[in-house]
Amino acid sequence: WSDTDVTGLLDLAIKEKAQAGDGTNFKPQFWTNAAAALSDPSKGIIKTSKQCKEKWSRVRKTYTIVHKLCNASGLTYSLEHGANIGPQDEAVWDEYIK
Repeated sequence: WSDTDVTGLLDLAIKEKAQAGDGTNFKPQFWTNAAAALSDPSKGIIKTSKQCKEKWSRVRKTYTIVHKLCNASGLTYSLEHGANIGPQDEAVWDEYIK
């Protein structure tokens, strides 16, 4: 999955969520449509509906982790530096991962 492919999937998901409303899970047809929209990938093979759904799941899990880190007391996260954890942050990090 290239960044362009992931961005395309995210754009489709955002559009679908806006039309379907909050709290709605994507229906199987959405994944079929997403795969069709990504039928000319910028990298790798043509995506299937199953691959689109699995990629969405992984992106959501990553987002959830980063979101928690961004909002955790004593921890920071930036796109440039990531979590930027150094020896001075060890106690805060150890407490967070318990």
